[in-house]
Amino acid sequence: MLMTAVVAPSAFCKDNYDLPGYRENAEMFLRGIRSNGLLIVDPDGFLKDNLISEIKTLPIKYKTKINILMEELLKNKRKHFVNCNDKGLESFKKNNLLNLAYNVNSICNTDSLILSEMDREEIQKKNPDFKTMTLNGYIYSEFEENRRWLMEDVPPIDQLDKKKLAEIITRSIRFAKYLRFYDKQIGRGKNTSHFRKGIDFILNLWLTNGYFAVQNDLEVEVITCQKEIIYDDEPASKQSEKKNSNQEAYNKVMKELIKPLQEKFKWKIKLLVKEDKSGIFHARHLEAQPAVVLFDRGFDLFMPDGETIKRNIIKIDNGCFEHLKECQKLDEASIEK
Repeated sequence: MLMTAVVAPSAFCKDNYDLPGYRENAEMFLRGIRSNGLLIVDPDGFLKDNLISEIKTLPIKYKTKINILMEELLKNKRKHFVNCNDKGLESFKKNNLLNLAYNVNSICNTDSLILSEMDREEIQKKNPDFKTMTLNGYIYSEFEENRRWLMEDVPPIDQLDKKKLAEIITRSIRFAKYLRFYDKQIGRGKNTSHFRKGIDFILNLWLTNGYFAVQNDLEVEVITCQKEIIYDDEPASKQSEKKNSNQEAYNKVMKELIKPLQEKFKWKIKLLVKEDKSGIFHARHLEAQPAVVLFDRGFDLFMPDGETIKRNIIKIDNGCFEHLKECQKLDEASIEK
């Protein structure tokens, strides 16, 4: 549920800040990107580097907050910046930044190209229908309205049609280089076909719309927990019983969920089964490097007809990046693979 933009560095040039409210708009824009946005830049990062340079040259009365916000974005570059890898952009020199920004935006089809007033006039002469926005008008823009809706007001997904649900999910995975599905319940080996339909739906969106999805070396991980926890102080017979139950569940998940996905999609699709004696693995999430999305009721998204959407709440949950790292670090369950 991310908004995407390309920024022409001149939008942050010090000459713009005499306009009423310009600083406030610039700050609001960067806060929005930090919340649920992506900045798309060229392969060599000229746009990003020049944007940083423009901010550094601002007078101190404008610079302080804006510089802090930019530094926060740079601390998590993988979440907030994506390099467009189109080789055709190599022909643009770094001294032609407006054309570079225009062409990056054309190739990646972002939500908007962010410009200064002067640059917008130049772009509109070239292409009157091109999606542009001046930074000075950000606070009351359609871009900000949509960003806030995606961050705060997405209703339960059964109140959306399937096309709108697809658009919302696509926004979170379009520029992803990996996908990780976290769902403790998958490891129990129940409703595997239902989970498969939900995950298949998301992977199809990635295949169709993912900017990097054409690469065969990308990874998809389904991360779950073993069906039953085996405790050291349990009788050997009980441990053996649980081990057999866990093995049966694992085999069922592999056969009915993972292998059909492996046969359909070209990426490396792996099942990781964790041992969670500490009980930290609970909520269901979809993780990509730009965002973490909470799926409140997991990836069983559809009724048996495959079309009717079940009640579920999805929302950006980037605060869970560290929690998901903890889940990744849990010991692998002792299962014969």
